[in-house]
Amino acid sequence: MPFPSGYTSPKSHEERLGQINEQLDRCRAYTSEARPILDGSSLAADDKLFPLFTPSSLAWHGICSAVDHLDLFMAVLRTGTSHPLAPNTVARTGMLSGAHALWILDGPDRVERQKRGLRLAYEEFFRDHQAVQDIATIESPDPQAGLDEMKDYLDARIEWMERAVKVGGQLGMTAKEVKTFNDDTKLLDEVARRLVERDPEDRELIRAVRVVWRTYSSVAHGLRWPVMYRAQYGEPVPGDRPGSVEARVTNSTADLSMAASSIGIFLLNAVSLYERRRKRASRSAIPEWAGPACSGPSPPEDVEVSLHNGRR
Repeated sequence: MPFPSGYTSPKSHEERLGQINEQLDRCRAYTSEARPILDGSSLAADDKLFPLFTPSSLAWHGICSAVDHLDLFMAVLRTGTSHPLAPNTVARTGMLSGAHALWILDGPDRVERQKRGLRLAYEEFFRDHQAVQDIATIESPDPQAGLDEMKDYLDARIEWMERAVKVGGQLGMTAKEVKTFNDDTKLLDEVARRLVERDPEDRELIRAVRVVWRTYSSVAHGLRWPVMYRAQYGEPVPGDRPGSVEARVTNSTADLSMAASSIGIFLLNAVSLYERRRKRASRSAIPEWAGPACSGPSPPEDVEVSLHNGRR
């Protein structure tokens, strides 16, 4: 699949993949141990509102999930086999995981970050309850007996949803606003626009990321149109029937490089903000490899920080 018009990588695709692999090694090491939220930090203040399911825990899960999927994606590349579809699904989940983390961490102020955390927490509780309720009836020959067995578990999730709605009211949120699930494409576009605001030079790269997201999402849902879209750029060959043509669809090095970059740009910025906001420490304690958002000292609890490193 070609890059959007106007985007050319400043490095060869092989160089870009090598750089991403090095960054992955560091991210893997970073997530191999707990990174506690320290008292007096900006994230600690974010977490006070709803300690049951904190914004920092949601962001940390997104970071770890992005690392895990990028790790698998790069492992597939190392086999030397160019799968035409499966890596796209892995990359798509890695992108969304990193974007979720960055979306929570980069809210324009504390109240907005807490609102975002509550919405994701509510969705977690809702989908947890829904899935376990279905599982309980599927696995039991007596559906009601299955529900009775899981009653405490299910009731706890209902109570957690009610608590999330109540806490949302403290932030001026209606019940409907707390219960509204995110549109993943809109969320990713919002995070992408923030990245462009931080570094306008990334504009074409981010545009390419948004194209990758849309095609890979459809691949993940088992749709055919991304294959047909990519086939028009392949080398046509005569088909079995007179007048028909066929095209081979595969992932080129350029495609794979762009997919890995799409995970990496969200992941590295999320790690950067998470590390900066989880503690009050000197700049020397922050990993330089995590990206430009790491620059400057970590903010205390009463200072807001975003991708712009602005204090509000």
